[in-house]
Amino acid sequence: THTHIHTQYNAPNYTAIAEYCNLWRNFDDVYDAWVSIQSIIDHYSTYQDVFQPYAGPGHWNDPDMLMAGNYGLSLDEQKVQMALWAIFAAPLFMSTDLRILSDDSRKILQNTEVININQDKLGVQGKLVLSYPHSTHGAPNRKHSLKVLQNPNNVYVRPLSDGSIAAAFLNLYDFGYPTNITSDLPTLGITATNKVFVRDVLEQQDLGVFTNSITVLVNLSGVRLLKLTPV
Repeated sequence: THTHIHTQYNAPNYTAIAEYCNLWRNFDDVYDAWVSIQSIIDHYSTYQDVFQPYAGPGHWNDPDMLMAGNYGLSLDEQKVQMALWAIFAAPLFMSTDLRILSDDSRKILQNTEVININQDKLGVQGKLVLSYPHSTHGAPNRKHSLKVLQNPNNVYVRPLSDGSIAAAFLNLYDFGYPTNITSDLPTLGITATNKVFVRDVLEQQDLGVFTNSITVLVNLSGVRLLKLTPV
């Protein structure tokens, strides 16, 4: 069952919705533009405490279709949507014409490591755990209507069934230079050890062992989706 509702101002009865629906829309329709992806991420970040607890196996929040393979997003922006939808435990519906799908977009959509995070059997929807502004070097802070653009360096985490953590280091800014985003391990949900083995899931590359904190360079309107395994 698929239901379209709005939660921006008045939250509906999510207990009843989760009992009777398998998935539900709770924001505007997505369209093939970066500002649309930004606005959905902003909504899911701002109101995560309202509807995140009601997501789980058999009942999911639905931020709408994937735009990868269409015309309006850069490859980095396509990776952002794929990564965040995996963190959000969102249904993955493609919207592209398969006859014109580029190899680069196909690689994003068929990345089995990202899909495995999305489909993790624990079924916990990830949450924003860290948000802070850019350095003024090369990317001056500007006023924005979206809260996530006021603090465009963002880190999201999702616990996985094998005891690892999926973490998305997200740069929503689209002006200036790539930036380093840093989080300590406790913020990422790693508290039993001060070391983690890190794998870049989107690039399918091992980054090695990090101690106490993780810093990664993130492109403008880009993301690094990491799988963190305590060691």
